[in-house]
Amino acid sequence: MATISVGIICQDNEDIIRDCLESAKWADEIIVVDAFSKDRTVEIAREYTDKIYQHKVDSHLNEQWNRAIKYATCDWFFHLSTDQRFTPQLRDEIRTEIQKKQIYAAYYVPLENYFLERWIQYCGWSPDYNIMLHKRDKGVCSDKEGGLLIVDGKIGYLKNRLIHYSHTEISKTIDKENMLSTREAEFFLRSKALFRKSFILTKALRNFKKTYWKQKGYKDGMHGLTFCLIFSFNKFLIYAKYWQMLQKNKKDVNTYEDIGQIVKKENRRTSQAAEKLSEQHGLASEKEIRRQMTVVPLKIFCKAYILKLGFLKGVHGLVQSIFKTYIHAIEWMKYWELCYVKDKR
Repeated sequence: MATISVGIICQDNEDIIRDCLESAKWADEIIVVDAFSKDRTVEIAREYTDKIYQHKVDSHLNEQWNRAIKYATCDWFFHLSTDQRFTPQLRDEIRTEIQKKQIYAAYYVPLENYFLERWIQYCGWSPDYNIMLHKRDKGVCSDKEGGLLIVDGKIGYLKNRLIHYSHTEISKTIDKENMLSTREAEFFLRSKALFRKSFILTKALRNFKKTYWKQKGYKDGMHGLTFCLIFSFNKFLIYAKYWQMLQKNKKDVNTYEDIGQIVKKENRRTSQAAEKLSEQHGLASEKEIRRQMTVVPLKIFCKAYILKLGFLKGVHGLVQSIFKTYIHAIEWMKYWELCYVKDKR
């Protein structure tokens, strides 16, 4: 009879890891690779498995997944993040599928992704198929942050969805995207990826156009707009940070304050600003909030980059101008979250 290992990588996830482990306890083996958590994550994990290993993340999270695969001993391996949950239907489908005479070395699993407690059905997130189940000796993660799982063999598809509570608060999402964009920029630096000044603006715009218009993110309402803006912000951060890293490598004296640190400060400040907006405006209409997240930021960019001659500062002026537009939008995203999401919990 074929057996299955569920691998989980984690760091400081005491608030969500119990539900994750509880949904995975049906597996023959649970492997936990922890990046030296400072909270109760490991203590909670010990209630479900003794196969817990600790490693720091040197450059990207795929290192941790590959370690989990190496520690596993079962025939099959499933990649489970701490914000994901098996449903009984998916559990039963996996149990049935791995016992069959196999023509597949791995399976795509559809994710049911939630953003601020709403299932995102557009934005390119549904159906969101990921290779998550594979024969233990037939899969390895690439050496790139967020890179694909490389499989030796044919890949099939499972029908039942894996629940993914990936983004529960805007502030936490901004923190996460700040971290991921730094790792992505570092990968670009190591791989000497092409850089053009225009990428700082065009990559973000193209990402928004793709997710909001081509992939119909507008059908997810304000959740879809917020989602698409945040992930276009991620694209901006990747290339802005990559530019800054390139400047530092050249020992340019005008490298300015670290962008990642600025994002951390602004994430805290915008949360406070959103609370003030709530006190000042009460419950503004979603139409007005939408305007503050889209039309007003465009005016801010034009004023900063053209009227105030930001273009004379070169790339730094472009980065500053774009950053100001996103920060205004993020303030109003958080205000919307306070008024229309958190108040309903």
